[in-house]
Amino acid sequence: MTEIIIIAALDENHVIGNKKTLPWHIPEDFRHFQEATKGHAVIMGRTTFESLGKPLSNRLNIVLTRNQISQLNQEGVIALQNLSEAIEVAKQKGYQRIFLIGGASIYLEGFAVADKMVLSHIPGIHEGDTFFPQWNANEWIVTNEEQREGFTIKTYERKRHERAIAPLSISSSISSSFSISSSFFSLPLQQADPALYQRITEERYRQQTTLNLIPSENYVSKAVLEATGSVLNNKYSEGYPGKRYYQGNECIDAVEQLAIDRAKTLFHVNHANVQPYSGSPANQAVYYALLQPGDKIMGMHLFYGGHLTHGWKVNFSGKFYTNVGYTTEQNGFLDYDKVEELAEKERPKIIVCGGTGYPRLYDFKRLGQIAKNVGAYFLADIAHEAGLIAANVVPSPAGHADVITTTTHKTLRGPRGAMIMCNGEPSTPMKELPAGADPRKHIPTLIDRAVFPGLQGGPHNHTTAGIAAALHEAMQPSFKPYCEQIITNAKTLAATLMDHGVSLVSGGTDKHLLLADLTNKGVGLGKEAAIALERAGLIVNANTIPYDPSTPFKPSGIRLGTPAMTTRGLKEEEMKQIGEWIASILNAMDDWPLQASIKTKVHNLCAAFPVYSTVYSVQ
Repeated sequence: MTEIIIIAALDENHVIGNKKTLPWHIPEDFRHFQEATKGHAVIMGRTTFESLGKPLSNRLNIVLTRNQISQLNQEGVIALQNLSEAIEVAKQKGYQRIFLIGGASIYLEGFAVADKMVLSHIPGIHEGDTFFPQWNANEWIVTNEEQREGFTIKTYERKRHERAIAPLSISSSISSSFSISSSFFSLPLQQADPALYQRITEERYRQQTTLNLIPSENYVSKAVLEATGSVLNNKYSEGYPGKRYYQGNECIDAVEQLAIDRAKTLFHVNHANVQPYSGSPANQAVYYALLQPGDKIMGMHLFYGGHLTHGWKVNFSGKFYTNVGYTTEQNGFLDYDKVEELAEKERPKIIVCGGTGYPRLYDFKRLGQIAKNVGAYFLADIAHEAGLIAANVVPSPAGHADVITTTTHKTLRGPRGAMIMCNGEPSTPMKELPAGADPRKHIPTLIDRAVFPGLQGGPHNHTTAGIAAALHEAMQPSFKPYCEQIITNAKTLAATLMDHGVSLVSGGTDKHLLLADLTNKGVGLGKEAAIALERAGLIVNANTIPYDPSTPFKPSGIRLGTPAMTTRGLKEEEMKQIGEWIASILNAMDDWPLQASIKTKVHNLCAAFPVYSTVYSVQ
């Protein structure tokens, strides 16, 4: 029987080596590797092979590489492109023991097929840029432990779960069918689809080992992941609680009502629709409910911090409706007197505020009054600020806006969904408004009818459950300090960047996001900067800046934020360090050794503030 064995050396921080150098920390461990693998098949990554200098003798050398296979095909070496093919080749050649060694990607895929792991545990923390991924400790047991000079070798074997099968007095054909059904409901993804499991595991590893500074992203709790991956996925529920077109929705009704009630409490409204699939469909539903094709939308211009769905020309909101955009001033701030002048001139049907790149607070009261003066509806899109508003650490549009929309996955720290909230008479979603009814008093009904049956079919009930879980978390006493820390971290990061010569749009931030203006380093460098930062494990996104001298396809800014970092537990001292790293990279975007050095430090910081340290699986 063929045995597949992962072999690696790792320190207390899971470092397994530096690229382009030997992946073993000490010579004695290399000797152990040579002893263990002699006479067997060794499947390794290209970097590992190149670090050896020549093929290993008395072994089958298989090298995994995505390109330049011809250069590797030499005597004693087989170059292939995927692990499953490599294992099959080794088996065909009669090898009973197949060792896997390499970088994180090989180990991630290897976890799904390996029978054993032979790991050299080396005391202390070592410099390195390659990490051994976390594995599910519940699936492995230590079967041997051997002390060597300077390190310990532990052999892990995968647990074998025996399934007890009760005797059944049924035919063999029925028994076979039952066996297939049992496997369908019990087989975990790791075994059912190793390739997909590998990709998901790689993404989890990326999230674990990089610092996410994108302001529109966050980490959700295990509770939200469990709810979003629950059996609620299986149910069709067209309609609303108590008013469904399908039977069997009593549990779904309770879940959705729970989400609705929590949203109403947190955001101080008397109506909430939690069914929109995401933020863009939520805004579309508002327009569908309140406007006619050709009506005028007045929203913040995309290049000045607005959003595609606020009337931009390539979006549905700019194609089906007339668009007029307001902008910030040269200093990066909105001038509400000019917004009012534009509204009086254009007389829009709806005024929209909110966006993706405005680092300052909105004056909801002033915007609401402007809309009222020109007879327009006022839509507040709080997708970015929703968590901060729920925690009452920034002002709320409730009582000023006719309609509030939000996504649920940014500062609110929920799944990728959305909500529409408003005030008005109780909704009657299965009936059209009677003739002569004042639409402003019946916005709840108009919104509900726009979502279903107007634009969507059945809601995503598993997402609704995830929203309910996130809203419950937002109602806990710990949520307000979390949101306060988001803002403190953002202000600390802003101050650090500016102290190190990085220019920020509007000179800082009032909330969770910052917009860096890189034109003092050159025009159109946003994408180049984002890529350089990513090489160091710092994840941001390129972004246009107000009055950008370049094009949207080559913007001159980067956007940063602190929600995800705050969820990880980082505070002011860490934000200062991150700000210094960012500034040093922005001053030397082509300095790859600097970026590699910072990446090692980023890995160490990530290890000190871990996320998803265990493998979550659907139970």
